[in-house]
Amino acid sequence: MTRGNQRELARQKNAKKSTDQTKGRRTDGLSAAARKQRDAEIMQQKQQAAAKEGQSAPKESGLWRNSALYPAFGMKRLCSWLLQHL
Repeated sequence: MTRGNQRELARQKNAKKSTDQTKGRRTDGLSAAARKQRDAEIMQQKQQAAAKEGQSAPKESGLWRNSALYPAFGMKRLCSWLLQHL
């Protein structure tokens, strides 16, 4: 009365089922509110670092600042436009 390969197949099926159940869960042990707070602090640190980097960089002419107003320009067109208008 051997069961053949049935036992091994059942073990594999149960192992796959248990990994699928824990697939979407986070393993950091934090609640949603704590995770949200941690992520907010990380984002604030990144924003402060970006602000410091932006302040330390030398400011270019007004054309470079306003180039964000012209997103349709490709880099090549933007450079030629700048050369014409400088």
